[in-house]
Amino acid sequence: MSKTLAERVRELRLERELAVAELADRAGLDRATIVKIERGERVKVWLPTLIALCEALDYPVFSILEDMGVASGVTGEQAERWRWEALRALEALPEGVREAEIEKLSLLGDAYRRRAASARRARRRGAREPQAEGQQ
Repeated sequence: MSKTLAERVRELRLERELAVAELADRAGLDRATIVKIERGERVKVWLPTLIALCEALDYPVFSILEDMGVASGVTGEQAERWRWEALRALEALPEGVREAEIEKLSLLGDAYRRRAASARRARRRGAREPQAEGQQ
């Protein structure tokens, strides 16, 4: 079941035993911003804010999007449209910031590809290994 950004951020913060003020400090955001996001009062969150939150929570951005049901099954025309929107958003950033964001996205992409490859290997291993009777 998909969760909202508000639910997921609060859940991750509590799992890591962080106070709102501590998460805000780690992410470089105002405490009020964290509170509004967790309450669902701030529905639109800028990519740099989302990246800062995920870094502070030590949780991949793509994973939080998957948790919210945003990134699952995105293919074809929708995926292409998102790529173009992301490129336009990057182009609008000041040069130094843009380069840093591109580097972050590159690292996230690398991590996602490694994670996907690891999951594929685990599925293949699971398909080859017969389970003992009585185990599920």
